[in-house]
Amino acid sequence: MILISCKNLSEEKETVEIPDDPIKIEIDHEQLKSFYTEYSNKTTFSNLQKLALEALILGEEDINNGNLMQARERLDGVFKELPLSDSKWWGITSNSHCKGCPINIGSPSAYYGLRMIDQIITLGNPEKTGTLTMTAVIAPCAEVTRHTLPNLVPETVNLTIAPEILENDGHILKISTALFRQWVKAITEGLQLDLEIYELDECTTVSYTDNGSTIVSYPNANAMIYQVPEELAKKTDFWWVIAPSGVPGDGSGYSRHFITGGMGLYGNGLPLFLSDDAWFIRKPEHM
Repeated sequence: MILISCKNLSEEKETVEIPDDPIKIEIDHEQLKSFYTEYSNKTTFSNLQKLALEALILGEEDINNGNLMQARERLDGVFKELPLSDSKWWGITSNSHCKGCPINIGSPSAYYGLRMIDQIITLGNPEKTGTLTMTAVIAPCAEVTRHTLPNLVPETVNLTIAPEILENDGHILKISTALFRQWVKAITEGLQLDLEIYELDECTTVSYTDNGSTIVSYPNANAMIYQVPEELAKKTDFWWVIAPSGVPGDGSGYSRHFITGGMGLYGNGLPLFLSDDAWFIRKPEHM
């Protein structure tokens, strides 16, 4: 989940003027304020970037509250200034999703989340009933093999999962998947995607490959899923494995970028999402 703010900042030069629009500014939104307060001394947010980001965060809240009409108004305000697929989107993204960028709020900024919200609104109130299950399988610890600096000599260390992953009944996992789960409900015409969180009793292993430009570091996902009780496994439609990260720090200093997340398939073609715990608590150095 991206947290942003509406605090007034000095703006970057912007060729497109944004008209006054009462739906795009919510000055009482504490999480939005907190984000700008934290990053205002590191970057400048253009009016267009703020317009897109605020529509993403507040539009998701509108959907959660059943206010599809208000969410549509927010998106229409964005797409009026930044039409879908227009090159203007790249012009608001220079401070996001790059090596040296202080933030990562997408590339283009907020674009893909807004597309999901747009589809949710367009599909309207679904009529089907029923549920799907997304099971997050958490490894509490891992034997991690990783590179070390300065000579890229491998080391093996024992790491535990970041405490933020399971705090407050897995709250960070729930908010991270909230928009995705709403989107799945929309495209399946009403099937509710429930998130189940299962913490393993045993550690996993994390290993890596290095082709000279990219280090790929993944846990043993199959072995992790194999430990899930049969009753839960049988009802699972989406798998998600999360383990301690194989990236030292934020990955800086390696002259390579790290891949520690992605998608694959498990079993008879069920979607499999892979994440390390660091994705939730810091920005990767190369992104």
